[in-house]
Amino acid sequence: MENYEDSVGIEVLLEREHRHLRAKIGKTFLEIQNDFGHEHLDQVLDWLCDLCWERNCHPELFTLAALLVDRFLTECQIKVCQLQLLAVSCLILASKIRISKHPDCSIPVSLLVEFADRSFSEDDVKVISLF
Repeated sequence: MENYEDSVGIEVLLEREHRHLRAKIGKTFLEIQNDFGHEHLDQVLDWLCDLCWERNCHPELFTLAALLVDRFLTECQIKVCQLQLLAVSCLILASKIRISKHPDCSIPVSLLVEFADRSFSEDDVKVISLF
């Protein structure tokens, strides 16, 4: 069971990551993405943090996934309806990158789909995770 200091650490980590993304993506993010803005990204990152928290993932996994989301959004244009799927795909990639360091952070695709209220399918995750 997590103690109070751990939950405060997660909140601090989340706020720092949001600040970093807002500062970093500024013009570049808004130049590339024209279907959504910071408020949508903040909402998806909060959702991703909640998912990581509920699954007791190491905070480093969330940070890496958020960084991957950031990198992708500065390179490729997507629609707002694809943002949550992107976040899930980045979480899967982050867990694969960090599997040796945090082996307990593997999350089944079926659970990710359920956590997203079935806004995408397992096949959608598998297809996008191939790229």
